[in-house]
This record gives sequence, structure tokens and C-alpha cells, in this order.
Amino acid sequence: DPAADQDALVYLAIYENGLGSEVERGENAGKRLQHDYVVRRLTGPVRWYREPVVRFQQSLSLPADWVIDNLGIVVFVQDSVSGEIQQALRLELPCR
Repeated sequence: DPAADQDALVYLAIYENGLGSEVERGENAGKRLQHDYVVRRLTGPVRWYREPVVRFQQSLSLPADWVIDNLGIVVFVQDSVSGEIQQALRLELPCR
């Protein structure tokens, strides 16, 4: 596979569940819609050269309106040529 020799791209997404919005108009007027897996921050791409280990470190401050018990992290690896997602991992926060 020629794409196997290409670099991969690594992304990290922080998502939040339990968000909602009040709908004022339209067919859902007066309803509160629930939103889960809303990406709050996307970091990447970080180029990965197919080494056995990739290390990525980033410090960030969480905004006060984010509910830590509703947060999670997704890391995924994307082929830089085809765009195919090759691997994904989800971790709910806080890690206990």
C-alpha cells in the first residue's frame, strides 16, 4: 500500500456532553435540544512519521463554563494522503 509509507496526522479533540440550547423559532420552538459529543477544542494535526511511539504534550486552561465531569478526549490518526481514519481512541474525563 503506497499510503502506508506516507506520514500520518494525529489530532486530539476535547468534547463535552450535556450541552443544550433553547430553540426560539421554527418547528422546535419552545424546546430545549440536548447536544452530546460537542467538540470544544481540536488540536492538530501533529505529523507522525510512523515511529513506534508518538508523544504529544500540551497544557491548556479549561474555560469556567466547561463541566469537567462531562468532558472527554478523542485522539485519532488520519492517513495524510487518503484522509482515512486509521485509529481512534476515546477517554472520558476526569481520569480516575
